[in-house]
Amino acid sequence: MNINLNILAQKLKLYSPELYLSYTNSQPLSGVKLLDKNEKKFEADCLYIGKLSNLQHLSFGEYPINIVCIADKTVSQKYTKMNNVNLLILRKNTNLTSLLIEILDYFTKEQERNQRLTRLLKAFTHGKDIQHIIDIGYEVIENPIFLIDTSFKLLAYTKDIKVADFQWNDLVENGYFRSELVFSFRIERAIEKVIKSTYPVLFEADKPSNISEAKVESIPALEHSRIISNVIIDDKIVAYLCVVEYSRKFKHYDIELTEILCNAVSSEMRKSSFFSKTKGMMYEYFIADLLSGSINDIKIVENRIKYLDWKLKRNFCVVVITDRQFDKDNTPFNYIRTLLENAIGSSKSIEYDGAIVLIFNNNKERPICESDIKTLKEFLLKYNLCGGISHNFNNLIDVKKSYKQALRAIEIGYRINKESILYYYKDFTIFDMFDICSTQRNLKDICHPALILLLEYDKKYKTNYAETLHSYVSNGQSQTKSASALNIHRNTLIYRITKIAQIMGIDLYDNTLMLHLHLSFKILEYMNLIESKSM
Repeated sequence: MNINLNILAQKLKLYSPELYLSYTNSQPLSGVKLLDKNEKKFEADCLYIGKLSNLQHLSFGEYPINIVCIADKTVSQKYTKMNNVNLLILRKNTNLTSLLIEILDYFTKEQERNQRLTRLLKAFTHGKDIQHIIDIGYEVIENPIFLIDTSFKLLAYTKDIKVADFQWNDLVENGYFRSELVFSFRIERAIEKVIKSTYPVLFEADKPSNISEAKVESIPALEHSRIISNVIIDDKIVAYLCVVEYSRKFKHYDIELTEILCNAVSSEMRKSSFFSKTKGMMYEYFIADLLSGSINDIKIVENRIKYLDWKLKRNFCVVVITDRQFDKDNTPFNYIRTLLENAIGSSKSIEYDGAIVLIFNNNKERPICESDIKTLKEFLLKYNLCGGISHNFNNLIDVKKSYKQALRAIEIGYRINKESILYYYKDFTIFDMFDICSTQRNLKDICHPALILLLEYDKKYKTNYAETLHSYVSNGQSQTKSASALNIHRNTLIYRITKIAQIMGIDLYDNTLMLHLHLSFKILEYMNLIESKSM
């Protein structure tokens, strides 16, 4: 215990204390004893309590002594200038027994506080994860605890205990605070009070708690008092920790215990790449849940979106940005994300699994407008990055699927065309299908044999009929578009098409055949056996 006469003087200020110190480097006090006028031996870590008149009969020797005295006689320098004696004189007369009980009670509480602090700190040296820290916190604080992120999603809580508290049970059952409760917190400015406070805040229920030193707030209809504190990483609030006054009444040291618990949680959360890189925005945690697939109920999505200040529009798309060398560890994504947000403000972004993920939302048919596409391309080029864009979708529950589409667009697109910087999944959907099919059989076997024959003819006779056919198929059999793409006269194209039909021995007006040829060309593009026409 770190108790000395300076601290006691503050605790006993109602008794008009006067403090006289003959030395300052005394050891902390650990015990209390009544001052006996026949006392011969004194202990340096013991506090002696008596009356001023007792001092005239005592000899203190060379060891430092700490004494609290009731001024039952005139205070003279004889007492205030004694060597090796720290003396606290109480000018206001009081009963010695009552004083002893009061000081003993304070020592007992401080001893209990220190025991709990020691247990808490010792246990944290062996901490395993956030849930383990919450479990330790419950053992020491002896009240149920929960931890939520800034989007009010439950991260950890005291389990295997029944708590007759509506908010507690609603949170545990749903895994997040419903919008009605969050709005009530906002109306009472409860969240704001916690955010602005540098210490844990006590919110009292109808029946007051017995903490006298803490700043006390209130929330109507709160069944049990709570101590709520910010969990902070690098000056960013990433979560809130709450202790519920349920199993025992709060005591004066619970504020301090909660603060230590928050520091332990912060240290553990720092190990998570997500929490260490988040900017602490409410929507980040929500998007992370969507990306991980931990939310798969549309009702939960609708409920959580209500208090995110996110006015949803009709269409969405996901954009994923990563380093062109796929060097996740050495790319400063947090810095890049900040620059990107300044350049494109029409999206919600998050750093997730070594990449930047953006969600664009718009009422137009295309969620991401041309000006943003242009800005995005310039940005990717400047910082040697590449990006993937998903299909459009209109339900946030599909974020995970769309995120995977954007990743696949990058993966397949970069494999086929390393020179590009922005890949659309719509251009690679069929290649994604090929990836799946390639695990079952050789894709080249699916190609039309007449096309393989034409490729061999080109190789043997140094012609480029396959390129002509590729353009013809890619342009929907339009002679005008194909001739323009090949930069040849239309009559030249007609001659070549006729020659190609003769070489291959096929009817180029057969729609089913043309579909097979189109698929065959796509397979050859996918296998990098011919140059891509669409990317």
